[in-house]
Amino acid sequence: MAMTDDMRAEVNFVQVTWARAIKVWWSLMWRGLLFGALAGGGVGAILGAILTISGVDLRTIRMIGQIAGMILGIPVGVAVTKFVLTKRFSDFTIALIEEQLRLAD
Repeated sequence: MAMTDDMRAEVNFVQVTWARAIKVWWSLMWRGLLFGALAGGGVGAILGAILTISGVDLRTIRMIGQIAGMILGIPVGVAVTKFVLTKRFSDFTIALIEEQLRLAD
C-alpha cells in the first residue's frame, strides 16, 4: 500500500541523528555478536566433535568450522536485522515505507 499525503500528514518523521544512528547500530551489533557467538559456538562444538570422532585432521576441522561460521552468520544476521526493524526504541521506531517510482512524463 502506498503512503498517501493524508498518511504522511499523520506520521511524525524524526531527524536521522548521530544518537539515533548509534542506537540502531548498537542494537544490531550486540545482538549480532551475542547470537552469532552462541550459534557459532554451538554448531562449532557439535561439528568439531563429530569431525574429531570421524578422524578428520585438525586443519580440515578448522577450515570447515570457518566456512560453517560464515554460512551460519548470514541467517543469524538477517534474523537480528528483522528483530531490530520491529523494535521500539526510546524515542522512535524504524518504519519501512513503500516507495512508488514515478516515471517522468
